[in-house]
Amino acid sequence: MLTSEQIMHFEIFGFLVVENLFSSNEMDRITSIFEKNMLEDRNGRSFDGEERQSIFGMVERNPELVDLVVDTRIYDSIAQILGPGFIWTASDGNFWVGDTQWHPDRHDRIWPLIKVAMYLDPVTKDTGCLRVIPGSHKMPFHSDLMPLEKWRTEKNNNAEEMLSNSNNSNDVSFGLEGKDVPCVPLETTPGDLIFFHQNLFHASFGGHAGRRQLALSYGANPKTKEQMVQVRQMYNANLSGARERKNIEGDRLYGDVLMDNDNPRIKTVAERLVELGLK
Repeated sequence: MLTSEQIMHFEIFGFLVVENLFSSNEMDRITSIFEKNMLEDRNGRSFDGEERQSIFGMVERNPELVDLVVDTRIYDSIAQILGPGFIWTASDGNFWVGDTQWHPDRHDRIWPLIKVAMYLDPVTKDTGCLRVIPGSHKMPFHSDLMPLEKWRTEKNNNAEEMLSNSNNSNDVSFGLEGKDVPCVPLETTPGDLIFFHQNLFHASFGGHAGRRQLALSYGANPKTKEQMVQVRQMYNANLSGARERKNIEGDRLYGDVLMDNDNPRIKTVAERLVELGLK
């Protein structure tokens, strides 16, 4: 459970780091399953470090990891921040490559989402840890930082590869290199969790190829038609992304591991998705 101070920290700054939530034995198990899945996704080939490898739905489609969706240390904290009726949205497992330039995951402010990041390697300011700009999930600061996103978008439109995956250009807005933009580096070791608002501007610099990360995402309870439009758009975008990565076949984003699970808490998650027409 989060303290009132931690909840206030998240609300004001848009992020929170909670240390040592998972034991070394738990992290060893999670890492072993992660590595097995990534290897299978590469058809047994070694990771060459040339581009990011990502498995969409790694947690909710894996019977050995699906309990993380409702793990008390994550689920109850999300409930404290988002309130009752929040929903599961997606997970992904990643081998990161190169720098990730400044961006938010979302610009829409109608429907709040939270991402929970779990790094499977120690990461520091100089080795690719997540960097955040505190308070950038709120207006007008979020809007003031849009030149960073505009620069990244323009460069991506003229690049063979997306800069969010790998980019080391020095040409960044505000007369600064990306790594010099004022920020807070969130240095973590395996077992720590990062909770951050998906409207928050974030980036990473200096990391080695193959940084391992699991990410789990949750959305607030959609109560309006406008919020449901965002839910549908999110679902369709995630479904499209999973297909492009060849992580799924057909029209079901989540699959039986999540949707037909015997765990009572997971059943509640699945039932809520069915209510919203998502499965």
